[in-house]
Amino acid sequence: MARGLRIASLVLLLIVLLFTLSSSALSNPYPQPPPPPTEVRLSTEDDGRQVELKEGQLLVITLEANPSTGYIWEVEGLDEKVLRQVGDIEFEQESNLLGAPGRQAIRFQAVGEGQATLRLVYRRPWEEGVEPAKTFSLQVQAVGPFTGLDSSPTIFDTPAATEPKSSLESPLPVPDQSQLGLPPSFNWCDAGGCTPVQNQGNCGSCWAFGTVGPLESNILIHDGLTKDLSEQYLVSCNTDGWGCDGGWWAHDYHLFKEPPGEPDAGTVYEADFQYTARDDHCNPPHDHHEKIGSWAYIGPEEGVPPMADIKQAIYDYGPVSVAVCVGSAFDWYAGGVFETNESCAHDVNHAVVLVGWDDTLGTNGIWILRNSWGPFWGESGYMLIEYGVSNVGYSANYIVYSPSIPLTNTVHLPLVMKNYSSLPSPPSGPFYSVADACVLEGYPTTNFGNTVDMWAGYDDYLEPDGKIARSLIQFDLSAIPTGTPIDSALLQVYLVSSYDFPGETRTITAYRIPSTWSESSVTWNTRPSYGEAYGSASVTHGAWAWYSFDVTNLVRGWVNGTLPNYGVMLRGPEWSGYDSSWRAFSAREGSYTPQLVITYTGYPASGKAQVGSESLGVGEPGHTIIKALTGTPKSRLPSADLCQDQPPVGKKCLALQ
Repeated sequence: MARGLRIASLVLLLIVLLFTLSSSALSNPYPQPPPPPTEVRLSTEDDGRQVELKEGQLLVITLEANPSTGYIWEVEGLDEKVLRQVGDIEFEQESNLLGAPGRQAIRFQAVGEGQATLRLVYRRPWEEGVEPAKTFSLQVQAVGPFTGLDSSPTIFDTPAATEPKSSLESPLPVPDQSQLGLPPSFNWCDAGGCTPVQNQGNCGSCWAFGTVGPLESNILIHDGLTKDLSEQYLVSCNTDGWGCDGGWWAHDYHLFKEPPGEPDAGTVYEADFQYTARDDHCNPPHDHHEKIGSWAYIGPEEGVPPMADIKQAIYDYGPVSVAVCVGSAFDWYAGGVFETNESCAHDVNHAVVLVGWDDTLGTNGIWILRNSWGPFWGESGYMLIEYGVSNVGYSANYIVYSPSIPLTNTVHLPLVMKNYSSLPSPPSGPFYSVADACVLEGYPTTNFGNTVDMWAGYDDYLEPDGKIARSLIQFDLSAIPTGTPIDSALLQVYLVSSYDFPGETRTITAYRIPSTWSESSVTWNTRPSYGEAYGSASVTHGAWAWYSFDVTNLVRGWVNGTLPNYGVMLRGPEWSGYDSSWRAFSAREGSYTPQLVITYTGYPASGKAQVGSESLGVGEPGHTIIKALTGTPKSRLPSADLCQDQPPVGKKCLALQ
């Protein structure tokens, strides 16, 4: 009996064990992967520390860095029997500004027992023999045992960055240059249009150098003068909060923007405000010189325009400003065609200048890129970069510049002015808006064409958390005869409401609208784009009054027919943190209709100037400029300079009939 009970107990015990094992197997049918490596994270505050690192641990060091300056953290003197660097170098941007600083992450793992000194230096790779700007060091104690089983790159290597859409895996089509009327290669440096390469140093001011570069080239191309313009003026005196921690295109300061204390807009010379690579005080006033006539984006502000459009702008307007994404490979560039497609969290992080192109180099052709890291980087300060690589061409824009010095060696050939008579006088008094509307990003499909006011700026209370507001205004100038000389033109709007901190002043800017829109149907989703900026006003919160915008050059374009008249767009600060900063102006449905005040100085001729039949003889200047004095009333002709001595031909004059 006892023996039978023992046998039954054993059988029952076996059944329980088998059930337990089978349940465990069913709940865990697959073997579990090894746990991820533990990370030891260190930063600037840990400089000089001693750390212990075991097999299976990852040492991650994150330090402040700014790849847009050419400076990166590098490993110096690593004992690879103890430590090994793993993964790619990673950069994290603090903002979407060009030249904004960020953080660089470098990873290491222990591969053998022992102690090693880990030293990192912050320097430019091409500047040999130069003391690093910063250093960082650790004493690392690698503690065993080490089996060698945890060194799989799939665990420790940095995940591959997402490639931009312009990856070289899909070659870009090269347009037929003969159809575009452009040569297969062109370089403004070969045409004498490049000034010396500058050096921004350890300051995220690439945006200032990217702004100044095209203007220096235009002055050289049009005036024949090499002018060293001050980038420090833009860094120190701008009112947008830009500086060594990044910025954006600052052409407006060479067009119309006058910082507080400055007598005018326009360039400041390097000799009057020398570059320091620091956020120094402005200390106005400064002497101002050349100005641009206008500037515009070639395509979208946030994106890369078509290749053909960038080439045409370079060919027509000189070197252009563009942005690009730079990483460690860009910093290490020493020559040849750059084909490494680097990616940035905000698409781009660095401002440069494109001076030309060559369709015969590289896989698809290359841009000739001028950097601001001095003449010893790359190919004497330049790079040959493959089309479409690293978002090169992002936010491309050009400036329009007219010669600032009088022409010399001018020859006035005989001309005939036929049927000279004055046209009817243009209408007097202001022109009132015939259409105005407000478009709100927070209400993308709603039309606000019949409201009594219109907004410009930023509203933090619109969902989701902050949206942009812009105003559109149009005038009918058909009553002004085509070609009428315009002395001045002021857009005037009346402030009726605003939301901001007490006494806060914001800059509102008037931009040309290049396409059609309708007051009764326009919405944020169907809004027109905007072109060049033409005038701005500093508008103080709560200061109800008329505010004026100088749009003289824009109205001249409308009247002489070189620009289509689709009106102007008012834009304010379109991001002001977590606070609203909008300004509301009266619409034509309100108490104060927007108006355009235009003054005139003369009237055009109804006839056209025609070149006479006389030809130049042997020995006369090969490059002859024909200067016709059109649009000048007869009563003023005696005081005009109509003749000029030009040996050996003699005197050349302008004849009127």
